[in-house]
Amino acid sequence: MRISTNQLNMSGLREILNRQAELADLQLRMATQKRFLTPADDPVAATSVLNLDTDIALLEQYNRNADLAQSSNELEESLLSSVTTINFRIKELFVSLGDGAYQAEDINAIRIELEQRRDELVGIANSRSASGDYIFSGFQTQTKPFTEDAAGNIIYNGDQGQRSLRVSSGLLVPISDSGFDVFINSFNGNGRIITGSNAANTGSGIIEPTDTGLANIVDTYEIQFTSDTTYDIVNTTTATVIQSGTFTDGSEISFAGVSVKLTGTPLNGDVFTVSPAQRQDIFSTIDNVISAIDNYVDTEAGRAQFRNVMIAMDDSFENNMTTVDNVRSDIGTRLNSIDQERETNLGLILSQKQTLSKLQDLDIVEAASELSRQTTVLEAAQSSFVRVQNLSIFRFLN
Repeated sequence: MRISTNQLNMSGLREILNRQAELADLQLRMATQKRFLTPADDPVAATSVLNLDTDIALLEQYNRNADLAQSSNELEESLLSSVTTINFRIKELFVSLGDGAYQAEDINAIRIELEQRRDELVGIANSRSASGDYIFSGFQTQTKPFTEDAAGNIIYNGDQGQRSLRVSSGLLVPISDSGFDVFINSFNGNGRIITGSNAANTGSGIIEPTDTGLANIVDTYEIQFTSDTTYDIVNTTTATVIQSGTFTDGSEISFAGVSVKLTGTPLNGDVFTVSPAQRQDIFSTIDNVISAIDNYVDTEAGRAQFRNVMIAMDDSFENNMTTVDNVRSDIGTRLNSIDQERETNLGLILSQKQTLSKLQDLDIVEAASELSRQTTVLEAAQSSFVRVQNLSIFRFLN
């Protein structure tokens, strides 16, 4: 077969260009430190790299969510820590009211401080985040959660929603608690029943629930004194007398699965109530005590009436405090979960990046060796091309 000079030149030039292209490709891979530059270079590895990049991006987003969730929960915890501090002070004020020393100026000073502490709690309940969202309004982040109506009652305007962020494929972490769950969702009295007395009582009888017989009653009952020493227990829901008895100071009175204790000196016609516990917000509890102070009368009957209110409200406020403590406990659990998931995500990111590196990162030592080899090949091709070009029969015809 005869090979023309032009064909020989074109073949040599093509090989030189191929070697130069290979060398340029290797130089580019060394510059980018990537094992392949396009998916066509290694389709299987390119698909794996794409999946790993997606997984890593998702894990990194989870950790950004974790940072946001931690920030939100820490802010709420800080606010509820302030609530707890205020609650302890209010509890001290309740105790001082219940110690039996009722000087008018002392009671008025306590009343003023209770109003101030109540307003502090409302201010915290209406706190906003750095982004301007109300923290305790549930899903309605642009709605002021607590406002005061014309009668001076605190009204909740939010919902019971709890916002969350996903910090891993299997974990949604709450980043808020509604004002309902923090400030409203507790029961008055001892949580099952609440006791009280008729404002028209003339005796000094004091009623309080005991630790025994804590049934959940449905109906409302009255202990109606038919004389200074005898009483009827009336189910006011059904308007029936369910039992009668003789009063002894300090004795327990049990009925319908509950027990109460009566002390002091009730008189004929005095009435004491036992009702199912109802949900009562922390602001109403404080307001009820303020109202009792406003209506306080410094008589034996008035002191007994005030004491009956304080017993019920003191128990109610304990429940309010417990509700706040339970939410704070939940926040602590969330923060622990966030820390654990963040560490897990970081471990997965590291593992995925190591796998990614094996798939796409260039082995520099191997690439340098290949560069040396391809440079030598190119130089050899260029040298041989020059020598072949000089092979012409006309050079031997003289």
